[in-house]
Amino acid sequence: MPEKAIDVNRLYVGGAPVGGLASDGRIWYVDGPNGSDAHLGISPDTAFATLSMALTKVVEGAGDVIWLAPGWIDEAAQVVIEPEMAGVTISAGDYGGTPAYRADATRLSSPVLMTTTFATAPILKIEAPCTIIGLGVAGAFVTGASVQVEYDSVGTERGACVHFIDCMFSGGGGALQGVLLTGAQDITFTKCLFIGHAVTGAGCYLEAGTTEECTCIHWDECDFWYNVNGIEIKAADVPVGLWVDHCWFDGNTISIDLNAIDPDLHIRDCSFAVADEDAIFEAAYAPGAGHSNMRLLNNQHFLLA
Repeated sequence: MPEKAIDVNRLYVGGAPVGGLASDGRIWYVDGPNGSDAHLGISPDTAFATLSMALTKVVEGAGDVIWLAPGWIDEAAQVVIEPEMAGVTISAGDYGGTPAYRADATRLSSPVLMTTTFATAPILKIEAPCTIIGLGVAGAFVTGASVQVEYDSVGTERGACVHFIDCMFSGGGGALQGVLLTGAQDITFTKCLFIGHAVTGAGCYLEAGTTEECTCIHWDECDFWYNVNGIEIKAADVPVGLWVDHCWFDGNTISIDLNAIDPDLHIRDCSFAVADEDAIFEAAYAPGAGHSNMRLLNNQHFLLA
């Protein structure tokens, strides 16, 4: 039998506990380089090779935890966190160590989800509440988004209350977006890195779903490096409750692309390293040019030579 999930007080990020694990939750193990999907997945020595296999074992609302060992996790088909998997925590580190996949896109001291098999769908699609800690997603071989979070109140997608902590989303010249939010609600990104979506894409792209706009999205202490757009909002879609706090934008063509809309957007204590001031927002849509819902506080910008 798999181990019971660890007590919530053992899941820490920045000194604070994460999530609330039920007492009957179970631990499942994934080791991309050394595991096998023919294994039981109940210990490091019997780890699965793929996240998709571990997710088939998850019980909805039970507080299950999936530990991911460092290394590439090569998925043959799209990984989907479905509604019946709600409440799962997927955590990196050496089976419980501190997540380390932060600033170096080539470093494999944490797990990296990728595929060399399919190219036209996101590697990871999220349709249920969950927490993901310390996972890298490499989109070099996909043409769309690396990760998609989708919410549809009249369908089966329930991409709400999703928390990303210490994750990295790398385009690598392939993926159009790092994270695609489609009508997603109550999404938080804490200490995440969006890097290398430098062809035509965005580190994080927001669009309306079938019935909902994106609502209550929060980026805190995130880095956006060398994307065409750090954050982009699809033209004509108007999300509500966007908070960008303590983030760093560096090397992006446009830091935050509003596409001529006026979202409820709050930007606080952020730094922008740009070639000129127009690269923070598109020049025609900077504050004072019809953006009554934009709030800016204690931000700074640096002009690059």
